[in-house]
Amino acid sequence: MFKKTLLEQFRTNKFERKGILCLVGLIVVTIVVFRFIDNPKTKKEKTDPALVTVLEEYYAKLPKEKPPKQKKFEFQNKKSNRSYDKKNPAPSNKIILSKFDPNVVDYHGLLTLGFTSKQANTLIKFRKSGFEFRAPEDLAKVYGIDEELINRLRDYMLFTISEKELLAELTPPKDTIAIQKEIKKPFKKIELNTATLEDLTSIYGIGNIYAGIILKYRNRLGGYQDLTQISEPYSFPDSTMLILTNALTIDTMNLKKLNVNEVSFKELLSHPYITYEDNRILFPFIESRRPITDLNVLDGIMVLDTAVISKIKPYLKIE
Repeated sequence: MFKKTLLEQFRTNKFERKGILCLVGLIVVTIVVFRFIDNPKTKKEKTDPALVTVLEEYYAKLPKEKPPKQKKFEFQNKKSNRSYDKKNPAPSNKIILSKFDPNVVDYHGLLTLGFTSKQANTLIKFRKSGFEFRAPEDLAKVYGIDEELINRLRDYMLFTISEKELLAELTPPKDTIAIQKEIKKPFKKIELNTATLEDLTSIYGIGNIYAGIILKYRNRLGGYQDLTQISEPYSFPDSTMLILTNALTIDTMNLKKLNVNEVSFKELLSHPYITYEDNRILFPFIESRRPITDLNVLDGIMVLDTAVISKIKPYLKIE
């Protein structure tokens, strides 16, 4: 039945004997450990009550440390001192109207007055190009600024001569009014386009302020061709206009005209009668038709108001 004897059946080699010994060892260790754990006589010793009392008394005598105060986080909205950047617009849209000079007011000041971000940037760039604002109407030369905004801010604009200074100049103290009435300046006809400051102030009722306004506007125009043009930069009282009308004459031969075949975009724009929008139409038309031999060619600009053309033509010449 069996080819091997019983002894041969249970005979093992060296590796099998080592395996059996390891298995027996593990069984013995397991039995000993479980017997030790399950032994009811094995008890855990409790902490000595006397030691616990001593430790409690010791820690009770120690000074109690106060927990550190937690700082409350407060949001602070600090104003930035950086110059305007398109990615960092001004934080406030509140409009506050106050006196300002268009030649020096900064970006944030323009926003406070009601300018949009684009309008403020355009005005500052226009000013940096060398243009000087001398009257509220000059702001119309800046692209994007409408008449509604100009009319709203008209009474708040200050230029080289402010209205406050003008009124102070024209309103002498009460105790000197009687003396001024007695001292009358000699009356004489004066040619307006060649008159000096001294000539204009020699007219009774015309002081340095009024004379300065008239002369500054004359320089911007290139000369007067009609006495009604005097009231364009400033609304003179009717009584003052009557004095000027009776005291002045005009010689249109003294007009300083722009050569239509050489005038630049900037020179044409500096004239009070030409706005930026008008010049974008007028100058390309002139430049594309040079040399111009007849100023009547300007009448062919259909998209430009005929009143603008008729006002600017007397200040143009052909050379």
